[in-house]
Amino acid sequence: MSSIKKELYNHSFDDVMNQADVSEKFFHVESKKLCRSAKGIYVAAQEADRGGDEELAFIFYMRYITIIKSLQKKADFRSKQTELTALFGGNDCLRNALNTAEALRRSLISRFNERDNPKKTPSTETIPAINSQQNGSSNKPRSPIPVPDLSQNDSCRGFVSTKELFRIIEDGQNNVLIIDCRPENDFNESKLKYIHCVNVPEEIIRNGISAGTIQSQLSTESKALWAYRSIKEDIILMDWDSETDHLNAPISTLKNILLHWDPDVHYKNPILILNGGYGGFMDFYPTLTTNSRNRRPRTHFESEMDINLDDIEYSNINEVPMRDERIFHQLNDVPIVDRSSKAAAEKLYSEELQQKREKLLDEQIDNGQSLLDKIMELKNENIQKYDGDVTKLEEARLNINNERIELEDKQDELEQLKLKYDRLQEQLQAEQAAHEQFRNSVDSTMNAEIEKRIAEKEAKENDLRIKRKREAEDIERKQRESEMVARARLTKPKLPAFDRGAKPQRIIPDNDNVIRNFSGQGHASGPGLTGLVNLYNNCYMNNIVQCLSNTTDLAEYFLSDRYKLHINRASETHGRIVEELAALFKEIWCKQYAHIGSIDFRNTVGHYHAMFSGPDHQDSHEFLRILIDWMHLDLETLSPEIPRGSLTAADKAWLTFVKNKESAIFRLFYGQFKSTLKCVECKCESATYDCFSDLSLQVPSVSREVTSTDIDKCLDNFFYGEYIDDWECPRCKDKRRAIKKLDISKLPKILVIHFKRFQVDLNDCGRLVNSSKKQINISFPLVGLNMSKHIAPSAKAINQTKQLYNLYGVSNHYGTLTAGHYTAFCKSRVLQKWFKFDDKKVTQLDPSGIQSSAAYILFYTNDSSLLLS
Repeated sequence: MSSIKKELYNHSFDDVMNQADVSEKFFHVESKKLCRSAKGIYVAAQEADRGGDEELAFIFYMRYITIIKSLQKKADFRSKQTELTALFGGNDCLRNALNTAEALRRSLISRFNERDNPKKTPSTETIPAINSQQNGSSNKPRSPIPVPDLSQNDSCRGFVSTKELFRIIEDGQNNVLIIDCRPENDFNESKLKYIHCVNVPEEIIRNGISAGTIQSQLSTESKALWAYRSIKEDIILMDWDSETDHLNAPISTLKNILLHWDPDVHYKNPILILNGGYGGFMDFYPTLTTNSRNRRPRTHFESEMDINLDDIEYSNINEVPMRDERIFHQLNDVPIVDRSSKAAAEKLYSEELQQKREKLLDEQIDNGQSLLDKIMELKNENIQKYDGDVTKLEEARLNINNERIELEDKQDELEQLKLKYDRLQEQLQAEQAAHEQFRNSVDSTMNAEIEKRIAEKEAKENDLRIKRKREAEDIERKQRESEMVARARLTKPKLPAFDRGAKPQRIIPDNDNVIRNFSGQGHASGPGLTGLVNLYNNCYMNNIVQCLSNTTDLAEYFLSDRYKLHINRASETHGRIVEELAALFKEIWCKQYAHIGSIDFRNTVGHYHAMFSGPDHQDSHEFLRILIDWMHLDLETLSPEIPRGSLTAADKAWLTFVKNKESAIFRLFYGQFKSTLKCVECKCESATYDCFSDLSLQVPSVSREVTSTDIDKCLDNFFYGEYIDDWECPRCKDKRRAIKKLDISKLPKILVIHFKRFQVDLNDCGRLVNSSKKQINISFPLVGLNMSKHIAPSAKAINQTKQLYNLYGVSNHYGTLTAGHYTAFCKSRVLQKWFKFDDKKVTQLDPSGIQSSAAYILFYTNDSSLLLS
């Protein structure tokens, strides 16, 4: 504290206290920003204190204390107490602020009293202390004040002192309920800063009513606080000036109602009354009230006193006009002067001179007083202007402090982003180094094997050429022999005989001799239990491959090489997709390696679709749809199975869709929808059919009402009917409102169900603005998913044996749309156990862990053998 103190510029200490108030909007700021602002105010208070400006220093210290006290009552303070305490300077700063504010308060009150009453020096012992002990220096650290025992002291007479109530509020105790009996308007204008304080207006307090009647007339917020009277340790009543327990006062009536007409509540301790009331508490501790400028309304007695004082016509004896006796003197009553006496003349002259001097002196005094009034007026104007400048300066300082805090927050965010970028750079460099090392190791270990395979390939090709040459020679020789026999038997009417067994077989291009780089390592723990290495974030690809590898019919189709008889070289990918996928399946099921790399398959997929060639994170559902479509086109050489008898509308739509060419993939994964439109007016129906390879179901978002759901509800929502407008009714020949209903007319053997967990918002340019993921938990059966209620009535018969499905694969997604990870849960038909495929890591899985909020795609089969197992 500076030894040189600046001159006081506020009118009174109350004006200083008013400026120390903090706006309630300030407390809605985030806790960290509030702590930083409090720290800035504390530094400003220290600067003002060192500069000798006691008024500004006291204002800043009180604001700092008020902010910290309010911060300690916030919900998140306990969980972040260590961090937040460090931000506002710690308990040492708070203790120093309390001590310094108390010393400044005493000094300011004394200085204001000396300025306003120079002859009267107030005793500092009569000034109430701010959070200080009864005995002890204000400069010494204070120990926490214990909560007063309300069963002692004044409470023995049914009263509690304002000092004891101050300690209760300062210590933040919540075992006391304060009931304020003042009028509702007075309570709203000014009340205690205590959370458990309820207003029972004196307007509703009257004899003959119960506590329940009082409760029915309170507001909703007051009713909640009024109910606390049954659990609080002590109850304190107060009005404006409860100095004595008047029998007819509302506070006494309320006390009587609580004691005798509140049968449902048993009070733990006697009900107490605040000695001195709210007015007395506000005189000593104005900072613990919401409005210290509010004062008790005038009583009836004071109003009568004002009326009686107005009846007195003259309050000052000097204001009574006195009769001038000189008016009644006769004109001839002239003062007699003895002119013969010089002394008398001199005396008369001196008296007149003295009167002139006094008159002149009075005029000078009047002029001086008017001049003094003008000086004081100018001084007051300067003080007001200075107050305005101080307020503006303070607001500017707070704005600068808030801007500095925002800049610090932005700087912290930039530092976090920089650290994240550095970590990603290090991770990328590490992955690139590992990949380079992996390639070098592969090149060094595979050279010998490559040369060996090249030699084997050349030997096989040489053998194949020799074999084909011999077959051609045999065919030519047999044809010559047949022609010779025919010519020799021209005389006989007999058809020529041909040996159909010698017809050359169809030569199918074989791609098995292509050298592929799988880079297998380790030893597999069983058939089909080989993991796949994550190559540039292709976990979205690995988990789908593992689910398809455990699709029994598809795996057997590829492992037995039957797919080679159906390859369509005229497709977009020329059959390379199914060849690479079949080669990958063979490596997975050969029981040789613990994990392999799907380099060739990934490169082939990326060659035909650039989206899958880079290191970006992709959607596994989108990849699955494209992969199934590719496989179907690569194997689209089978003739469709035409039902016997007349064709139904569904059969015709099916044949139209396949264009007289099917594939094994189409027969496994594809089903058929029936979409029915029914006119609301004439009930006319129209049906259309379409094929599908999976069901993509909407799922609800997580909320307070919805925390989980099941697959049946999602399916019902998908197949529910809906109204559509402006449908061109073929019977009405006009636009009508219709009901659209979706059913299944043909169930697939493999039913793929996709949950729409991602919600994406795009701008007008088609760019991603926001994305979110629905983390709701969806329950689904492992055995016996019944699809019977979703089959069209006209198709019940043909789908009767295919209605129950058994789960064998789950694609899981963890994380967000742009940064996530995929795994697969698959049931091995060979081992009859569930396994988790997490890229190259394969572990056994307990069936209880299959269902989770990460389930993204489900793979079901209606194979009865799987169902029975």
